[in-house]
Parts: sequence; structure tokens; C-alpha cells
Amino acid sequence: MNKYLVFVGIGFELLGIVGVGLWISSELESRYQSKGLITVGILLVCLISWLIHLVLLMKKVMGPKNGH
Repeated sequence: MNKYLVFVGIGFELLGIVGVGLWISSELESRYQSKGLITVGILLVCLISWLIHLVLLMKKVMGPKNGH
């Protein structure tokens, strides 16, 4: 049970990543006027990187399966 406590903060982690991504993209949008393309790109990169992190974390927590 203790190894699954790692997943308690996953939602807050995602909120933090999206919040920082939105802040950075708003700064870049005000400078380059890309009609939202920078925001979409940065948020996609943030979400994909978070999903990769989540999958790697799940693999680490689950550990190797020994046929049981």
C-alpha cells in the first residue's frame, strides 16, 4: 500500500505543470502574437512529458512481474 502513495500528488503535479506552461505561453504569446499556436504547442509538450513521467512511475512502482 505504501508504494501507491506516490500517486497521491499526481493531480497537483499536473496542475503545476499546466500552470507553468500557461504562464510561459502567455508571455510568449504577448511577444510573438501567434494566435494561440504557442499555447497549444507548449501544453501538448507538457502533457506528453507528464504522461511519459506517469508511465515510467507506474512501471517503477509495479516492479517486474515474476509470473505471479
